[in-house]
Amino acid sequence: MKKRLMSLVVGTVLMCYQAFSQTYQSDSNKYNFKIGLKFMADKSNDDHLTPYRTTVYSFGVPVGYKFKNSKSLVESGLYMITKAIGIDEEESVILRNISLPINYRIDFNYVYSTGGLYFDYLVNTENYDSKLFSDGTYSLRDFNVGLNLNIGLETNFIKQYYVFIEARAMTNLTSSFVPNSHYSSGIFSYGIAVGVNYRLVQTF
Repeated sequence: MKKRLMSLVVGTVLMCYQAFSQTYQSDSNKYNFKIGLKFMADKSNDDHLTPYRTTVYSFGVPVGYKFKNSKSLVESGLYMITKAIGIDEEESVILRNISLPINYRIDFNYVYSTGGLYFDYLVNTENYDSKLFSDGTYSLRDFNVGLNLNIGLETNFIKQYYVFIEARAMTNLTSSFVPNSHYSSGIFSYGIAVGVNYRLVQTF
């Protein structure tokens, strides 16, 4: 008798959980906005200047707007993006930028792809007074514009929270210095990112 009762209770709980999960998954896709946290690790350098790439770390707050009844989103956010120009195998010029991306995103179930423009403003440097700039011919550019592309996987973690991991690449369309030097092609970075998004589910 106890075994039958236990089986009945367990079966009922599993049925309720399955029904709730299906209902929630359906509701969780009915959202207009999302906001999250994103952490990035990149290899970065201006390859026309030196062959030395540096590992740098960045973070940001992504936001997105989903078009109704579609798999397309417009994404933006506010980021602190770190880039680098290698001097040698041990030393690099570190550049920290406030970055504003404007991306288009399309979802394919668990897989997604985003791409678009970004706008950087240089707020901090390290090792700027290095031998690479000792002649004072060029100054680092404060404003930069570039392109970025990301391909990732995103899955539901709990309730309206979604975790993701992505491969990313970004390149400046503007040179690293002013006046424009033909030796600089702009900084190129590639790496991975992980994070979490919170979806604001529609209630109507």
